[in-house]
Amino acid sequence: MSFVVEQLPDKPVVIIRITDSFDWETETPRIIEEVASLMDGWTDRLIFRVTDFTQAEYKFGEVVQALGAETQGGPGSIADPRVRPIYVGGDDLIQLAAQSTNQTQYGKINVLYFATMDEAMTYIEAVLS
Repeated sequence: MSFVVEQLPDKPVVIIRITDSFDWETETPRIIEEVASLMDGWTDRLIFRVTDFTQAEYKFGEVVQALGAETQGGPGSIADPRVRPIYVGGDDLIQLAAQSTNQTQYGKINVLYFATMDEAMTYIEAVLS
């Protein structure tokens, strides 16, 4: 499989790891479904949804297409009101994607960006403590 979705034990954190063979068109909806399944029953908790792009290969058009799917709303997506979305990747394109979600056409969703998973996890631990 070209992605892994996991929930951290005893924490409201879901991590999505994307690999280089990821098919953006077909697998983005599958990720949303898997995250929604993990979140089932979490009605009153903020969930950190961390997408790790550090091992992914992507083109600009693929990222735009994925943003369109993610920002349509629905359980498990970055537009889910229970979700605090975080993008991780050492690349300007992923940082631009995170910033772009604040635009009207993407629903004005605030996605945080961190260059590394360590930075993202430090932020999450600070918020949770």
